[in-house]
Amino acid sequence: MIAVVTASCLTAYAFYTLAPETVAKYRTERLALTSLRDLRDLPLSLPRPPEGAGGSPSEVLLTDWPCFVAVALWAGVVRADRVHGARGARPPGQ
Repeated sequence: MIAVVTASCLTAYAFYTLAPETVAKYRTERLALTSLRDLRDLPLSLPRPPEGAGGSPSEVLLTDWPCFVAVALWAGVVRADRVHGARGARPPGQ
């Protein structure tokens, strides 16, 4: 069941990032690259954490290395798109 849900979510998100309306709204065709992050992160988030897990979000982020790496990669993609994305962006309607 988890495999079906994961595949469905990834497919829907991939179609969303490739849709012409989304490309025009965000003025970048590189949004589809974020699907790679989701391909790795979505399966990790589906199973329930063991009993007693959790606590401070800051503590979890700093002690859970896969989560830390995922957040750092996400921030890097967002930063790279903000810095380099505007150079090749086309105005809407062109």
